Amino acid sequence: MAGTDDRPSADARTSREDIGRPSVRTSDSQRGGRKQEREGMETKKILVPTDGSPYTRNAVEAAIHVAQVTDARITALYVVDASTVSMARGDMYESVTEILNEEGKKAVDEVEAMCDAAGVPVEKMIVGGRPADKIIEMSRDYDLIVMSTLGKTGISKYLIGSVAEKVVRMAECRVLTLRAH
Repeated sequence: MAGTDDRPSADARTSREDIGRPSVRTSDSQRGGRKQEREGMETKKILVPTDGSPYTRNAVEAAIHVAQVTDARITALYVVDASTVSMARGDMYESVTEILNEEGKKAVDEVEAMCDAAGVPVEKMIVGGRPADKIIEMSRDYDLIVMSTLGKTGISKYLIGSVAEKVVRMAECRVLTLRAH
């Protein structure tokens, strides 16, 4: 039939770059402006796991940027690794626990200082457990997790750290991972 074109209109076409991107709804009154509403993508609570290593700094910086753009709050999380504590016996148990809690306080204080400098609201949490499991458990209460792919060990499991890998696979919210530099 002449004049009939079965191809999708320009608006309906999807390029390779668009695959996997969130859909964006823009009302007529918003066109031309910067304000856009992402369907199901509101970000108000961001969880930032930290182990205090330099590798987590870029993740904190990225979380701060997202928080500034979305008016979100950040929760700095340090997980006292239960497997490390469980190896300590007798008198060492208290010493190891105390050292790890101090390390955790220092780690979340660093995130707090960065957030305060950027004017982003922050809450600090130090909890016990296995890091990946605790982050996954907490993910149901957050819109986004921002974390580094490397932690204190400085080594990766193939291309991504084992904690980050497990969180990406099992978290109940969106996860943004950043390669450490």
